[in-house]
Amino acid sequence: VFSHRSSINLLGAPKPGKYFADAMENLKQLKELELGATGYLVEAWGSEVNINQEELTQLITEIRGLGIKPMTYMRQMVVNSFLGTENPDIYEQALANELIPTDEAGLPYTFSMWLAQTSVIDYTNPQAVDWWENRLRDMLDLGSEGFMLDFGEQVRPDMVFHNGETGGSM
Repeated sequence: VFSHRSSINLLGAPKPGKYFADAMENLKQLKELELGATGYLVEAWGSEVNINQEELTQLITEIRGLGIKPMTYMRQMVVNSFLGTENPDIYEQALANELIPTDEAGLPYTFSMWLAQTSVIDYTNPQAVDWWENRLRDMLDLGSEGFMLDFGEQVRPDMVFHNGETGGSM
């Protein structure tokens, strides 16, 4: 599997086409060097700041044309981020639908990461599992054939999960 940290815009003005151009150059090099990659990770798929729908569709078509499986990146946490690396609706959906752990008082458990409110998905909650599966289906519909799941290590000891367990026992 090939995963190259292409430029992802985190601060400042968006750079339209930059991620796409980097990824297309990566694919050209993979073909020229005959590296035999079986998968290619598209990390910036979830944000219009970094890649638009037309570019994503073309990139996935190119990846498949090389006989490589397109894969997409997904966080197992949600971030109310101003950085533009994720659709802001994701955080709001998780919070509004109580898909995240709580604190001991029963309030949504959030913490600060990257200067933004953050939490993890509570997979002991059946509604959270359904919501997560729908997000994965959306990625499959985009053309993803595999996933890189990141940031599962963000569980905090004092979180309380739907099944009554704490972060310490989870």
